[in-house]
Order: sequence, then C-alpha cells, then structure tokens
Amino acid sequence: MLFTVLLKEAKQLFSDKGFLLIALIEPIIFIVMFGSSFQGGDINHLDTVVIDEDHTNFSSYVVDATEKSEYFDIVPSSNSLEDNLVKLRNSEIRAILFIPAGFGENLDNSITGEIDMYLDSSNFLTYNSLSGAKAEIIGETLKNVTSDIMDDVEREKKEGKEKIDKVKNIFDEVEFESDILDIELDDLKKQTDEFNVSELQDFVDETKDSLREKQDCLDNAKNTLELITSEVDNLVVYGESIELKLTILAQLSAIIENFNNLSEELEDILDEINNLNIPDIEDDNLSEKIEQRLDKIKNLFEDANTIAKDINIDFEKLEQKFLSEPVKLNETPSFGPIKYFDYIGPGILSLIVFFVSLMAPVLNVISEKEKNTLYRLSTTPVSSVTIFFGKFILFIIFGFFEMIYTLFLAIFLYSLRITGSVYDVIIVLFLLSCSAISIGLFISSKVKSMQQALVVVPLIVIPSFLISHSFFPPDIMPDFMNHVSKITPMTFSNHALNSIMIKGFALSDIMVDIYALLAFTIVPIILFIWSYKRIKY
Repeated sequence: MLFTVLLKEAKQLFSDKGFLLIALIEPIIFIVMFGSSFQGGDINHLDTVVIDEDHTNFSSYVVDATEKSEYFDIVPSSNSLEDNLVKLRNSEIRAILFIPAGFGENLDNSITGEIDMYLDSSNFLTYNSLSGAKAEIIGETLKNVTSDIMDDVEREKKEGKEKIDKVKNIFDEVEFESDILDIELDDLKKQTDEFNVSELQDFVDETKDSLREKQDCLDNAKNTLELITSEVDNLVVYGESIELKLTILAQLSAIIENFNNLSEELEDILDEINNLNIPDIEDDNLSEKIEQRLDKIKNLFEDANTIAKDINIDFEKLEQKFLSEPVKLNETPSFGPIKYFDYIGPGILSLIVFFVSLMAPVLNVISEKEKNTLYRLSTTPVSSVTIFFGKFILFIIFGFFEMIYTLFLAIFLYSLRITGSVYDVIIVLFLLSCSAISIGLFISSKVKSMQQALVVVPLIVIPSFLISHSFFPPDIMPDFMNHVSKITPMTFSNHALNSIMIKGFALSDIMVDIYALLAFTIVPIILFIWSYKRIKY
C-alpha cells in the first residue's frame, strides 16, 4: 500500500513540469547570485578622501598610514572640506581625513597634533569598520613620529656624550696638572712661606678630592642618556600596547628626571671648583712654572664649565604628557552614532511589506485559477481592467494596513530611529507595496499552479532581499552585482528608507528612488492587463 501511495505522489509531483523546471533552476540562481555578491566578504577598501593642509613630514606620515591600511582607499579630490562633506552625506565616499595646518608645528613644539576624521555613519557595517581601523592610522603614525623623536634624541645624545667626554678629559688633565703641582709644591716648601705653600696645598688637595668624588657623575650621565634612547626605542616597538606604553613612559620620566639632577649636580661641582680660593703668590722664590700651571688649571676649569653648560638636551618631546598622546584623531560620525537595528530596520520593513504584498495577489489569483473563478469572470461582461483594479485596490488596502502595523511594531518595540518624516517613510513603503502587488499580479498570470507559486515567490523575495543592500553594503559587492541589484524594487526602497530614517532626507532628495518604485508599479500592471486575456484556464 505504501508503495502505491508513493507512486501516486511521485506521478502527481512530476506531472507539473513547470515546478520541476523552477526547482532545478532555483539552486543555480541562489548559489551564483550569493557567491557573486558576497565572495569578497570583508568590509574594506572603502573610498576615502584625505585633505592635507599641513604638508609636512608629520602629515605625510598620516597619509602614508592611511594608504597602508586595507580599510581605506584614498580617492583623489581637489574639492574643499565642505564639498567633500556633501559627498559624504550622499554616501559617495565613506570617510574624510582632514589634517589641519599647524599639525606638524604642534608636534615640533611638543603639543598634541589633532586630526579630524569624518565617517559616513548611515551604514552601520562600514562605519564600524572604519571607526575601528582608525587605530591603525594612529599606531603607524605614532611609530614614525616617535622614530623621528628618537632620531633627535639620538643626535643630541651623541653630542651630549661627546661633550661629557670632553669634560672628563679636562678633569683628567686637571688631575694630572694637580699631581704635578703637588710634587712641585713639595719641592718648594723649603723655599717659600709656609702659609702660602699650605694654602696652595689645600687648593690642590681639595681639587683632587672633588675630581675623584665627582667623576662618577659624568659616567652616570652617559649611562642615563643610553637608557633614555633605549626607552624611546621600546616605545616605538611596543607603543601599541597601552599597558606597556604607560610603563615605558613612567620609566622614561624617571630616567629624564635623574639626568636633569645629574646635570644640575655637574654644574654645582664646576661652580664649587671655580669658587675655590686660589691664593695669589707673590713670593719671589716661587717659580714662574708654578704660576703657569695654576693659570692652566684655571683655564681648564673655565673650559669644562663652558662645555658642561652647553650640554642641553631637549626633553620636552619626551615628557609623559606629550608622548602618551602625541597624535589625536577626532572622529565625527556624519549622522551620529547608530544601532545595528537602525541600520537593518529599513531592510526588514521592506522585506515584510514586499513579501506580504507579493504573496497575497499570487495566492489569490492562483487559487481562483484552480477553482475556475477567473474562467467564470472571463465569461461575464466585466472587463479585465475592472477585474484588475478591483484586485489591485483590495490588495493595496491590505498592504497599507500591513505596512502600518509593521512600522508600529518596529517603533514601539525597538525604538526604530526615524530622523526624517514618518509620513515620507509611509509613502515609500506604500509605493513598495504597490510595486510588489503589481509584480505579484503579473507573476500570477504566468504561474499555473500553487506549487509553482510557492517556489517562484521565494525565488524572487530572498535574492531581492540579500542583494538590495539590506545586510551588506554595496562597497563589498562587485560592480556588476550592484547593477543587478537594481532589478528589484527593494534596492530602491532600502536606499530611500535609509536616507529618510537615518540621514533625515526629504522626498525631494530621493526622487530617483521614487521614480524607480513608480516604474516597478506601472510596468507590471501593464504587463498583467495585457496578459490577462491570454491566461489559459
């Protein structure tokens, strides 16, 4: 018995050749369309305009970082910021990076350089991608800026070390001269007044003690300079990690403070040595040789003091306040922040209205075909135009209430954002409903059975929804698929609703979409009326 039932059902199923043909073609259409539309998948390479009014090395780092990012595709533009903001508002571009004049000068003066980024927030996915990608620009720019700072510090460090070495050499020479003077004083003790020799001896001993005591100061200063450049280098390598960055900056601040203390200590040492009371020797027995040696020691001290005071390393760029955020990117969403539901809301509304408005006339006409109601109507004096308008008006009324009900639920339950006029939203949805009804009537004139209708309707609705930019922005779709998407009224309704609900546009700003929806309404109506008399019952 079961085999008999299976055989009967199989004969009935395979007797509908149209259904089998549609079932065979449908997977091909779905796979080809989906694969062609979304094979890229990633949301990147979005059109971006870069306006550089600074034209410095620092601003070029920002431009280079933007070019390296996979999320931004820089498009040439000679327009002003205001003109490009209009293009951004119309979603002709997705982002504007504006580098104001004075950006590089601020960095040179250890002031945070600020950049302005304007993003098209009407598309939730592209906005989130670009907003997240700005960290790449900051990170890459920071590496180059910090590298420049390190080059400056390295140069100043090299000069500072050379000067410190010169001071050390002078101190060594002073110590050498002091040793010789010490020996000569021993030889002259028998020839000069004891007081004068003692005073000179005290000077020599004090000088030698100071030199020996403070030699480590210069070595510490050199080592500190090495630590500073090492920490700045770490900042270049590990600066992308916030925790490591804060640790490095804290260490750097401590090292710089230590170097400044050493520099002050060195100056105090030199002042102390120069303030030593070197007695004037008037003894005729004191050789001219000792006088010359004392003068030489004085001159050496003066040279050391001059060189030490010239060890000036600019640490302003290494201050924690500056290095913690040398470059700041100010983000401005063109239409304010949006929720994901606000973004897909227009697509969901379009899908519900389109599906219900398309399905109702198809099921109605096919049902009347199967019940021979249309055949009986065709034998009456009622014209096909009258029959059409009767059906069309009824379905429009049904679609209107379905549309209002759906819109109310979206607003009441999820606070769907409507920046523009709610009446404009209703008009667009009404036109979409009219176009879906017209398409549904035309399809019903060609489809012969309920089986075929249940396959054809999803074949139209699902691809229309997926290629109409409801979920995925046109930026990730191939150009030819963006052209293919224009064969469905949902593409135009989604664009119109997005413009009204998120951007706050008026109907006058979306007339292209209005005309397209009218065309999708009128053309199928004409085709349905023309083909109505040719329906085979």
